[in-house]
Amino acid sequence: MQNPGSLGSKVLAADPIILRVLVLDKMGNELAHIYSEAYPPKARLGKETEEAYGRIDTLFMEAFSQAEKTYGKMNFILIAYDTTKVMLMPSRKNDVFLAVRIPRSANVEYLSNKIKQIIE
Repeated sequence: MQNPGSLGSKVLAADPIILRVLVLDKMGNELAHIYSEAYPPKARLGKETEEAYGRIDTLFMEAFSQAEKTYGKMNFILIAYDTTKVMLMPSRKNDVFLAVRIPRSANVEYLSNKIKQIIE
């Protein structure tokens, strides 16, 4: 298993459009949180809110993973807001989940393929 901070940094470096990477364990605990220089400080949530989102993200990932028996391996879950998107991705090799924040205009399929090369 890679160091969570190192894994997050590698994912952040995969493409300059990536704004933030959050690495979570299977219980939703934050293991690493890496911001790009382009991520505006005003968009950062408080620690308590980030921790709550981490637990919710993990619940989503665990729930949707149950459908893999029927639909095949899950690559990511996408949450789209008005101005941004968050990709939730499992890293089975590292036994963690990633929450990757990107601009609304980002090409999710392209980025998910780049990230998969790093985390699998």
